[in-house]
Amino acid sequence: MESVVLRNTDSAIQLADAARDVNETLDGFFIEYARHAEILHPAYQQLWLRAHDLSKSGGKRLRPYLTLLTYQTYGGKEYKDILPVAAAQELLHFAMLIHDDIIDRDTIRYGTDNVIGQYEHIYAPSILESDERRHFANSAALLAGDVCLAGAFELSSRAKISDVQHMQ
Repeated sequence: MESVVLRNTDSAIQLADAARDVNETLDGFFIEYARHAEILHPAYQQLWLRAHDLSKSGGKRLRPYLTLLTYQTYGGKEYKDILPVAAAQELLHFAMLIHDDIIDRDTIRYGTDNVIGQYEHIYAPSILESDERRHFANSAALLAGDVCLAGAFELSSRAKISDVQHMQ
């Protein structure tokens, strides 16, 4: 088995820079898809916007940072070319958290209402029965998690790399 040697270079990606770039990539992605969703229906756009807001509520962006460092460790030159993959890693994790909240029956994430909690408030005026309101809120959360899963695949497809491109 070949061993990997981490290089200590001045060009190493910094966590703060990676987090900023990943956040910008995710912001652009969510805004783009919220605009597309608006064409279909304002409620669908609202789902994207709520997922976007919640995605910014917490997390240190360590997973995408490790993705970028791994790329660089194996000789990758332009880390911004693989930035969509790193952002997709975060979006995939976010989708799993949304689904985890459904499984665990949680309504709070990062100290704020998660998708379920937000939709329980949205549905409160029109769905008076609490079990029915929770069912609809869970359904909205399931859809939010699913669109984020699909979004992770979409983001990954935007990477501007091949198996050998940018590698030494």
